[in-house]
Amino acid sequence: MKTVNEYFPQTVLHPGSTLEEKLQEMGMSIKEFALRTEKPEKTIIAVLKGTSAITQEMAKLNWVESTRDAEEKTVRLLSYFGVASHSAWEKLYIESVLKVAAYISLKHTHQPHAISAWLRQGELQARQIEAPVFDVKKLKSNIPAMRQLMIMQPADFFVQLQKLCLQAGVILLFTPKLPKVPLSSSTRWLNNTPLIQLTTPYKKNDSFWLTFFHELGHIILHGKKYISLENVDFAAADPKKEEEAHQFATAQTGLGKSLELSMKEI
Repeated sequence: MKTVNEYFPQTVLHPGSTLEEKLQEMGMSIKEFALRTEKPEKTIIAVLKGTSAITQEMAKLNWVESTRDAEEKTVRLLSYFGVASHSAWEKLYIESVLKVAAYISLKHTHQPHAISAWLRQGELQARQIEAPVFDVKKLKSNIPAMRQLMIMQPADFFVQLQKLCLQAGVILLFTPKLPKVPLSSSTRWLNNTPLIQLTTPYKKNDSFWLTFFHELGHIILHGKKYISLENVDFAAADPKKEEEAHQFATAQTGLGKSLELSMKEI
């Protein structure tokens, strides 16, 4: 995997400080600003205080180091995302200015900050894995072995599944789920390497395998231009491609639409 140079700022002003100055300059109250921006008043107050709804949960998972200092918390969050400011985060995850396969606009999604934190964790996990060049023929040839794991369900099935994926240049990861994030799985490409990212735990083995093969279907059928965010309503989602991936998963697992309701519970 290629080494990427990133800028991690030593001192960063929280966007709340900039907002507070602007409100004072305009002589506008928090309530009026909330009404004008159609945002909850408590959200504006949280921004002004330098708090974050996801910081506590990220700290529990050791994704960022816990701190009570608002400025230090901001620096650590920005460093986690590899950006220099909140506006840079918006350009990357909301405006989707960077036109690469790994990013897509989360503008109209529920909980975009938490979703981006979960996706970012997958990127950081993937950096620890050296993957060979992607080989779709090898991936297809490994499917019978993957199906055998589904049938036998050995105790270390996930480790074996990871190895089968990696042999074909595909990275398969588990990333703990953040509260209030509807995501059950995602498939995207980091440079030329496909990444399947799953949440844990899965309540039913059937749901796991249907989800896994669904994401595998996106890689085989749709290539690096399509990003999958399961259970998330976002602008770039393609119902036709999602149905194709579902049909692929159904064919590989022998599981039908009866499991769709259970997948939504993941």
